Order: sequence, then C-alpha cells, then structure tokens
Amino acid sequence: MDRVGWVKLLDREMKNASNEDDAIARGSRVFDASESSIHAIANTGINQLMEQGEKLLQEYIILKQTMAIQQQECQKEREERKLEHETLLQEYMILKQLVTQYQLGLRTLKKKNVILERKYLHMKNFAMHLYQNQKSNSIPSRFSQSLHPDIFH
Repeated sequence: MDRVGWVKLLDREMKNASNEDDAIARGSRVFDASESSIHAIANTGINQLMEQGEKLLQEYIILKQTMAIQQQECQKEREERKLEHETLLQEYMILKQLVTQYQLGLRTLKKKNVILERKYLHMKNFAMHLYQNQKSNSIPSRFSQSLHPDIFH
C-alpha cells in the first residue's frame, strides 16, 4: 500500500472510532500494520539486495577464474612463441654459417677450376707440340702409339 492508501485507512479508522480510546486503539493498529508493512518491504529489499550481491559475487568469482585461465593461456602462448623464436633464430644462425661455408667452398672450387682449366690448356698445348714434333720428326718414337687423336680435334 502506498502513502495515500495508509492515510485513507487511518482517516476511515478514525471516522469509525466511537470514542477516544477506540481511536487510539484503531490508530495504533494502523501504525502497527504500516510498521509491519515497512519492515516487510525493507526485508524484501534487503533480501533482494543480498541476492543481487551474491549473484554479483558469483559472477565476480567466475570472471576472476576466467581471467586467470586466459592469463595462463596467454603466458603459455608467449612461452611457445619465445621458444619458436629461439628455435628459428638458431636455425637462422646455422643456415647463415652453412651459406658462409658454401660460399667459401664455391670460391675454392672456382679457383681450382681456373687452375684445372689452365693445366688443361697447358697439357693440350704440350700435346699439340709433341704431335707436331712427332709429325716433323722422321724417327718413330715410343709416344706415337700413346697419343690419342681426339685430343687434337
């Protein structure tokens, strides 16, 4: 009941009172009823607030647990990424070393190839001179049988 309802009830009870003692008794019952109503409303409000508080507390606990789980997952992902980064860095360093070694090996092979080409040209020139000398020389030599004709073509 709202304020106007209580005032109307009090007015009606006072009008129906037969004397002063009856009015005091009726007024006292109206005030007791309003006090009980106020306590009931207050208790209901307090109970509702308590329920809301408990729900909020439960939600807070769940949220806190969720945040802890997410934080653990993020930490795990960071550690995995760090490990992956370290692994990739090690692989990069190994590959960098291998490239350097291969480059050195390639330079060495190129130098050897140049040396072999020079030796081949020298041998070819030497063989050509021998062949020409053998042709111009009428004395048969023991080299005449061993020279391969493909060398001179």
